Amino acid sequence: MYRKQITIIDVHNKKYSHEVVNLSFLMMLADNYESMCYLAEKSSIENIKKLLNECNFQVDNIKFKSKNFSNIKFHAKFATFNYIMESFWNLCCYIFYSNKSDVFFNSNPLFAILFFHLISKFSSKRIFILCHNELEILTLKNAKRSNKIMQIYFKFIFCRLNLSKNIHFILLSENMREYFKTLINPCNREQIHSVELPQIRPEINFSGKEISAYGNKVGIISVVNTLRGLDNLNKLLSKIQFQNLNIYAISRIDGNIFPCNNFTLLNKDRVNIDNKEYAAYIKQMDATLFIYDVGSYKLTASGSVLESVWHFKPIIALRNEYFSYLFSRYGEMGVLCNSIDEIIDVLNNFDVFYSKKEFYIQNMCKAREILLPKNQSKELAKILEKIL
Repeated sequence: MYRKQITIIDVHNKKYSHEVVNLSFLMMLADNYESMCYLAEKSSIENIKKLLNECNFQVDNIKFKSKNFSNIKFHAKFATFNYIMESFWNLCCYIFYSNKSDVFFNSNPLFAILFFHLISKFSSKRIFILCHNELEILTLKNAKRSNKIMQIYFKFIFCRLNLSKNIHFILLSENMREYFKTLINPCNREQIHSVELPQIRPEINFSGKEISAYGNKVGIISVVNTLRGLDNLNKLLSKIQFQNLNIYAISRIDGNIFPCNNFTLLNKDRVNIDNKEYAAYIKQMDATLFIYDVGSYKLTASGSVLESVWHFKPIIALRNEYFSYLFSRYGEMGVLCNSIDEIIDVLNNFDVFYSKKEFYIQNMCKAREILLPKNQSKELAKILEKIL
């Protein structure tokens, strides 16, 4: 059943940032609405249009509108000012460009939620907010200043207010939805929904730079920094010495790395690389490695692990909440470990791990099919039918 119109607002992303999830939700919403307006930075729109074409997706019902969201980026210590800037742009776009349509925010509009709560009392427009990792702030212990401000604000929004029934939040797994409901005001629980993090990529013909090194290749394909496993990586590198295996960092690494003969930094500029080059590197790996802290990712989905699924690369990872959820839902797609020492044991016995490759790939095929936007759009339709 088609709904009339929706406006997608994305003030956060530029170029190919978050391109997979943005592309996927654009496809899913296009399946459920008669007409759409996509409002974003020019570079982001150009990239999305290119990907739609490469995925052979018709865009007859989508109108693109580019805007220059001139964000001044403040140092991490003053991240609150970045949040305020983005919230301001989100609020402006909602007021001036959404007309009478429903509104979908690709990223959390943060401080603007309070204004939406007040404004929506005088409007019938429904607001959908896609949540990424920002909700983790709610449960942070010893939060730093900028996160502490956001934590106090989120607790007020989700735990104290009875939010307008026109505001709805979409999380990226059933587990996240049910866990988040336990943290908030019971009056707001009906407005918390979930779909699986969708995944689609056009076929990549770009050959990239060939990796000619001898031995098995294991790729770290996620961003690594102090919050995303940097200490775990250095602990791993300080303990390993392999004869027939090399670890490659494909994505960005922020921080100093322990020198190791079995480790190669492919992204030497330490900036986000083009996604075609990124995919070409992944294709050359025998497996992928993830070193997020054990027990993390309770309210965060990982696009990187789904890149492993998309490219059929078996996974070696420290066990976290999201990875455990994926393995329980779709079957084993590799090995989840409880410590760095367990990961080292797997790497030391890589042939044993790799002997189950075909079994892992069978489960990845199942997951990849379910996570396609055309299938997740059916789950989104169920949410819309319940609300509208």
